Amino acid sequence: MASTQKLIDLVTEAQSELDAQNYGRANAKLSKLTTLLVDKMVKKQASKAAENTQKMTEAFAAFNTQKITDALAAFKDKDPDEIAAELLAQGHRGARSSLRRCPMARYLSAADGQVLIDGIFANFDAGSVLLDENVQQFVHRFDRGAFPDLVDPDQDRWA
Repeated sequence: MASTQKLIDLVTEAQSELDAQNYGRANAKLSKLTTLLVDKMVKKQASKAAENTQKMTEAFAAFNTQKITDALAAFKDKDPDEIAAELLAQGHRGARSSLRRCPMARYLSAADGQVLIDGIFANFDAGSVLLDENVQQFVHRFDRGAFPDLVDPDQDRWA
């Protein structure tokens, strides 16, 4: 990137060439000065755009994490049987031993696009959230055959 002194020197040189009526040389100096100024502005704008993109990415991740955390808060003080009843009442049925088609994954996906449940974490584009122990227990029990009313026979290979 051009230093401020280099830009000042080019202006001075261009002025000297104009005073000497060397219009071709003056034009070349001014052209170089214009190129350096534009380059400096473009780099500054690119840096600012990269900074803004990073801030937006961080805000998006925080927003999505908060949506998943808020959705999981509905089950904070519920045991696995109560979680199953709540999911069934909301129509979230699914497949056993499926990362993306279990009822909890479908419930959370309704809050934030595609969410994968591995039994310990809710994983999504912006990161992951540790599931509370009661939710982990629900997922484990569902995958082992508990809560048959939550099984969607069209999705479950074990049904």
